[in-house]
Amino acid sequence: MKKLSLFLLAFICFSAATVAQDLEFSAVARLEANPAYYSEDKTWENDFQSILGNSSIYTFAYGTFADNFTYELTNCWLNSDPKYLYSELGTNSYTWLLTANVGYEGEWFSAKLGKVCLPMGTFEQEFDDVYIDYPFSTTSWNLYTTYQWGGTFSVQTWESTSFTFGVTSSPLADKIFSKAGVSLLWEGEYGIYSSRWSIHSFGIDGESSRFMATLGNKLSFGSSELTLDEYITKDYNEGFISYLYNINDKFEAQARVGYFNLSKGTSFNCGAAVRWYPLKDSRDLRVHALVNWCEGAIFSIGATYNLNFNFNFRK
Repeated sequence: MKKLSLFLLAFICFSAATVAQDLEFSAVARLEANPAYYSEDKTWENDFQSILGNSSIYTFAYGTFADNFTYELTNCWLNSDPKYLYSELGTNSYTWLLTANVGYEGEWFSAKLGKVCLPMGTFEQEFDDVYIDYPFSTTSWNLYTTYQWGGTFSVQTWESTSFTFGVTSSPLADKIFSKAGVSLLWEGEYGIYSSRWSIHSFGIDGESSRFMATLGNKLSFGSSELTLDEYITKDYNEGFISYLYNINDKFEAQARVGYFNLSKGTSFNCGAAVRWYPLKDSRDLRVHALVNWCEGAIFSIGATYNLNFNFNFRK
């Protein structure tokens, strides 16, 4: 898979360079160090165990060529336990290739083809989901692998509203391309309110399909953000409410309460986080501490660093 990633990157860059009058290339090398410690005993009497969570080296390569064409390649390269990265399909297959696609951006629409992010709602899934805080990740984030082969088509209906339609491989299938997934995402920004709602139909082996809806809502006011995310499925519902406060340019604090509901009952979890950005005029380095409790406890003290590269080529 790593060789395939390098080949795809080389192929995309070579193709872009040969046809482009203007080539823009940007890359980010992202180092995530997120050791976590957890106890499965809610009395906290047992010893804590350690995991590396989503600690890894990530690379993001993206840009434009030939005016309106885009390309994107995302990888995660190192982890001592790949199950904490991203499962490909099934339970025993893991991938280091997250996205690899080319696209086109028009005045009011855009399209992507290749390995893409599912157009999934909630603000937990916004941007690339590698930005997740692992101790806070929901069951749905872990169950539905968002990187899938297929295509997406987005329409900007007016300045503050867009819809994205996606047809991809199903994140619930045992084999790639054996089942399809269909998704529709609505994104909007209306003053202090932002939305990310979606509906999905995912093919699954032994069943015709499985449906899911997501509701992502955010209120932004001053230095604060209040987020309410919810996942709705036939088998369970789950969601959380989160309050984020930017203390100043260097510090932010977050409190979070979530729930998970099955037919046999409902469980709750709560957590808190503090993040520090020590660099002057930059948020490329982040030091963070997080704790979450649900039946047991999990906490993490780690750091994230982004190294940015930019290149422009004109014939």
